[in-house]
Amino acid sequence: MSLYPSFDADKAVVSQKLEQTSAQTFRLHKIGDLESFLWSEVESRGRLHKKYHKAVNALDGTCAALGAICIVSGTVGAGLLTSGIGFVPGLALEAIAAVASLFDITGLAVSRLCSTKAAKHKAVCILATSKLNTVYSHIFNALCVRALTVSRAQSAAISPAALLGVNHFLGSYQPIIL
Repeated sequence: MSLYPSFDADKAVVSQKLEQTSAQTFRLHKIGDLESFLWSEVESRGRLHKKYHKAVNALDGTCAALGAICIVSGTVGAGLLTSGIGFVPGLALEAIAAVASLFDITGLAVSRLCSTKAAKHKAVCILATSKLNTVYSHIFNALCVRALTVSRAQSAAISPAALLGVNHFLGSYQPIIL
């Protein structure tokens, strides 16, 4: 009787195959996790881009209205002040024009800030979509060379959306999966 367990050559082959399949399923799980992360990133960044773009549109409309109020009240107030008929209403209209111009300037600054954030979220969304398409093309290539079966991909938590994306790449070509 020895201190060390007996080591058969067959057990070594079996353990090597188990390590290989566990490494493959580990990679498949990582691919599935990456795909779900990228998909959630595309959705969240798309929502943020939409939100900031709506804010930019609303602020641009408000700034346009404030600019028109500023011009109209400023010219009418200047006309009243120069005519001498309505000194107090002319001053009130000039004050309204000054406040409207301050709000207009503030609105433009906030609009530019929201516009840069919207552009940033759009760029990240495009990059995540591009990376997601790359993942789909790698899944497609694995399916074409029969290195990956649909059942193994589904068991490794690769989403049906990924497989649908792969089917979109496949078009009419359907590989034979062993």
